[in-house]
Amino acid sequence: MFKYRVGLPFWRSLARMGITLSVMIEVLHDNEANVFVVTSPNLHGLIVEASDIKALLHEIHSSIDELLYEELSHQVNVNIKIAGVAYV
Repeated sequence: MFKYRVGLPFWRSLARMGITLSVMIEVLHDNEANVFVVTSPNLHGLIVEASDIKALLHEIHSSIDELLYEELSHQVNVNIKIAGVAYV
């Protein structure tokens, strides 16, 4: 399955054509506040915070769907894969 990363040239055009998008995210665990925090270097405006992984995954999916809908004015296919979590 072909995927194209948000932020690369022409990603908006390819998304409108139905190509699945991938979104690079960074997940940190803040030990002091005891929360997970997610941001993306490619999808501006993505900032998610949750106290557990289950809630975090739900928030990630809904936030990305919402941000991409605002950007493109229609639903798109998105592939989200978390490779690891940094504990700080």
